Amino acid sequence: MTPTSLSVAQPQGLRRSLPVLLSLLVAGMLLLAPSSARAASVTDTVAGTGVHDTLASLIDSAGLGATLDGAADITLFAPTDAAFAALDPAVVTHLTDPANVRQLQRVLSYHAVGARVESVDLVDGPVSTLLGQDVTIDTAGPTVNGAAIAPADVAVDNGFIHVI
Repeated sequence: MTPTSLSVAQPQGLRRSLPVLLSLLVAGMLLLAPSSARAASVTDTVAGTGVHDTLASLIDSAGLGATLDGAADITLFAPTDAAFAALDPAVVTHLTDPANVRQLQRVLSYHAVGARVESVDLVDGPVSTLLGQDVTIDTAGPTVNGAAIAPADVAVDNGFIHVI
């Protein structure tokens, strides 16, 4: 025997049972692994789109991550960075001032509905938001307060995100 080779004797029973043991190990790992079909949280999804960086930052600044990711059903009408860029920059600056956190929370709550609402379930007319004020849905488009919803039905753990 050379120093670079090693021979290990394996009992016959181990040789026959090794494929079975490996199959059981793989099956167990598949059963215990998280499902890839499981949707992500609202905040993780918003942060991961690449077009909602402003919204993700505002959610964090408002301290609403736990609320949006909680067990309660939610539908979020999520403005893109382009939508925020269309605003007067002073608006976003004002909302991100720590002294205005309560106002920021109100603005973000106006963009959320306390129910799972897929686009096929939208109906024309007013829908009450978490703020307690209504947004207006128009299914011809669809739109919310005139803003186009595209794409719709981004699934998250506890509901849906409709991009506006």
